[in-house]
Amino acid sequence: MPAPYAPVEVEVIILRAVWDLLDSLVNREVLQFDGTPASTTVRPQRPSSKALFAARLNDFLSYPNALGLPTPPATLPQEARTYLFHLRAVAGAPQLNTSGGALIAAATEALADWLGVTFVAPKTWFPSIERELDFRLTRVGFLKICGNISKHNFSRLGVDVSRIRRLFADNGVDLTEEQGFLVIPDFYGRYFDDIFAYHLTTIAAMLNDLRGALYDYLRPPFEAAFVQEPGDVLYRFNQPSGCAQTLPQTFFHDLMNDVRSPPYVPRFAPDPGLRLRY
Repeated sequence: MPAPYAPVEVEVIILRAVWDLLDSLVNREVLQFDGTPASTTVRPQRPSSKALFAARLNDFLSYPNALGLPTPPATLPQEARTYLFHLRAVAGAPQLNTSGGALIAAATEALADWLGVTFVAPKTWFPSIERELDFRLTRVGFLKICGNISKHNFSRLGVDVSRIRRLFADNGVDLTEEQGFLVIPDFYGRYFDDIFAYHLTTIAAMLNDLRGALYDYLRPPFEAAFVQEPGDVLYRFNQPSGCAQTLPQTFFHDLMNDVRSPPYVPRFAPDPGLRLRY
């Protein structure tokens, strides 16, 4: 087990992890951005990019299991048992920018609210079981299953088959375990090829808003920590009070380097037509 971390060190670890995840998701290597900042459509750069985005998003919609960080209680809703759990903790008791918690809270709650919505996909045809259903589930639920299917061979999807069977039971259909495996391509075709693609712009915009909020939150600590002697090309960062261990000190230095300039994808609003369904 790692040595216990001080509150400021925990915050640095969480923000480093979230920043890295957001950078891996919203970038021009994975996504292309068409339109204007006021009305943008996001598409994958190539067919494989959509699966990569889904798999990385599933990591964000999980929670860290290292460095002694707390585990979200199982009683929380699914959208809260993600990195949003830790961002809420940062927003509630900010360490690096004690007056900046609201910056993180707004973007975090907007994303949590969106993920927690239950929607109906009407007339969804599942050919493997020959059933058409008005299928009801949460956004975070389908995103996590699609992320795992994008990442794993069917033989590694036992947990997700159990989730799929529970979803079908909630929609009035009992599946055997074998039927749960058979329905994976049907589920993926409807929810990944269709609904995930429809929501890609909205998801990317909210993740980018969150990264922008982290940037706004971290700029005052950057300005306080940055030290450069006149005429010198070298610079350093003073560590915040209480950040004494090597790993969080390294992460703080990395975060400060990240916020030397704004995020490379400016904030944008989704095309309004991409926020009407599901």
